Amino acid sequence: MLRDADWVIAWDPAVRRHAYLRLADVVFERNTMVHVGRGYAGPADRTLGGRGRLVMPGLVNLHSHIGREPIFRGIREEHGVPGHHMTGLFERFQAFGPGDIESRIACLELAAGELLRSGVTSVVDIGAAWDGWADAFARTGLRGFIGPLSSHSSGRVFGIVTPA
Repeated sequence: MLRDADWVIAWDPAVRRHAYLRLADVVFERNTMVHVGRGYAGPADRTLGGRGRLVMPGLVNLHSHIGREPIFRGIREEHGVPGHHMTGLFERFQAFGPGDIESRIACLELAAGELLRSGVTSVVDIGAAWDGWADAFARTGLRGFIGPLSSHSSGRVFGIVTPA
């Protein structure tokens, strides 16, 4: 249980929208949220203080390239192209990228950690299909979709991935 969180963004079924709660408790039983609101009086195996915390639903990233983007760090940011408003987003895309499976897995794991740390829990990873992509994605703890850029990859356009 998280006791007396300063702020909780919770679903209010009476008005069918999210609402802000102050000093609310959030209680889990295994992986299921069983209570969101003030003054939980039931049992809890472990209680954490919620002061100074915001509890909110996980964010959804609908467009990402986490299986390749981290490898461009320090390259795209440093080599802007005037015709592209000083962004390096387009000109090095085909010339440099994660070629082997180990590099792709490293990119995926790094980006997944950053996304989870920033509150993203669901993501669409769009990229060229590679062997082991779905398995590596499932190990990240994120849930979401993998979206091969071409439909001839394994005959599927999108695959749903749930955490391992």
